[in-house]
Amino acid sequence: MYIKSCNGLVEDKPLWIIFPDLYIATVINSGLSVGCSFIQKSRQLVTLNFSFNSIEKLTKNCFSETVNLKVVAMKDNLMNHIQIGTFEPLHFLQFLDLSNNCFTNIATLRELGLKKLRLLSLNNFSLSSLKQNIFLDIEVKFFQTNDFFLCCLMSIKTHCTQKKPWVFGCEGLLPTHSLKITFYLISGTILLANFVSMILQKTSHDGNVIFQYIVAFISTAHIFCATSLFILWLADLVYESNFVFLQFSWRSGSVCFLHFGVCLLFSFLCPALLSFLSFARLQVVMNPCSTDFRRTGFVLKYLLWIVAGVCVVSVGLTVQTWIITKGYGLPFSLCSPFVDPTNSLKIIDILTWVVSLSKTAACVFIFINYVKLIWNFKASQQKIAKAKSETKSNISLIVQLVIITASNLLCWISTSAIYLAAQFLEKYPISMLIWTTVCVAPINSIANPVIFIMTTFRNIKRAQQKKVYSVILREISAHSKESQAVPGVPHDSMICG
Repeated sequence: MYIKSCNGLVEDKPLWIIFPDLYIATVINSGLSVGCSFIQKSRQLVTLNFSFNSIEKLTKNCFSETVNLKVVAMKDNLMNHIQIGTFEPLHFLQFLDLSNNCFTNIATLRELGLKKLRLLSLNNFSLSSLKQNIFLDIEVKFFQTNDFFLCCLMSIKTHCTQKKPWVFGCEGLLPTHSLKITFYLISGTILLANFVSMILQKTSHDGNVIFQYIVAFISTAHIFCATSLFILWLADLVYESNFVFLQFSWRSGSVCFLHFGVCLLFSFLCPALLSFLSFARLQVVMNPCSTDFRRTGFVLKYLLWIVAGVCVVSVGLTVQTWIITKGYGLPFSLCSPFVDPTNSLKIIDILTWVVSLSKTAACVFIFINYVKLIWNFKASQQKIAKAKSETKSNISLIVQLVIITASNLLCWISTSAIYLAAQFLEKYPISMLIWTTVCVAPINSIANPVIFIMTTFRNIKRAQQKKVYSVILREISAHSKESQAVPGVPHDSMICG
């Protein structure tokens, strides 16, 4: 027997009393609020559709006698609770639809008594209302949902009707093992290289205090790069396999915006300090006696002004972005200031263009300064006629400046090109942006401290050689004086004739 009721109240008498042989019951949009007692003893019932009603909960004895049910559809109700074991008597159940309800916390499907389904429909289900293992130990052939992240919780044998969005996936914050290994190596190398550089600058006594201060500031800026990578590494460890559940809270949380601000700070500060270093070197070569760049106070003042200005700008832009995105968070899981796969934030497009143009301008500025520096250095050396000894120094200087300029071009121009190109593409590999963030952007943070370490070692070696030479000269001088005082020992002038 079949019954269909629409737009009318049908709770006067239970269906199993009116229709004892009922096998299909469709009661929709009828104001039904208590579904269990309505069909409790309908033993022949095979299909039950109580959608678009006001049912608030299902208890354990709802289906205790309707053991032949194959289809249960209860979408668009007010359900907020299902007791454990509710579906346990339904051994023949194949289709279950619980879409568009008000669940705030639901047990796992296994706890509810489900073992095998042909079709499960859970549209408009909030991830926050589900347990991570909600689909554990249950076999579902087809899964219907409008939230792809629910598909991530399903077995790989389950066919999910929701297509995977190109922007997001089921992976964690750092999706692959190779990426994690590379991530650890790069962040560790950056920290080690820059800390070694700073320690060497502090402990070396080659007399070039100005250069040491500037290099210390640049190393600190590179440590910000390592800090941003460390934040992502720590978040990946904390979230692990729970990232699918917690990615919205991550993208809208304070730690994500902290990473956003640190990346922005590094992106502005590093080009500014390297530009300042190139200009200071040029001024020292062009005006070795009269330039203010030989005064420690002058250089420190401008370094502090640069750092303060960049910090104010970076913090302001981060706070502005947080205000704009309040309620839905940043669009990219790596919290980058330059990546917006959804094209939903105008401020990220603006930041990408501003940073790209500033890095390009810094590359051109540094290149021009170093070309002028080499030109003036050669000219000054020719004037003092130290060709043989200075040829070697010229080569080492040129190699150093070429490596610095090349690392700037490779790091800044390539990352800017990738981020700008992504703005004009409808779809692109997300892995490309992840590898760019992790591997390409930090190139400068590794290359620069290595160059500074080599330069410092060379300066230390020269200082040691000078000490050795001065000791030898003092011994020769002392020996000369003794020879003059001892009778019978010829004077140097006599030996030289």
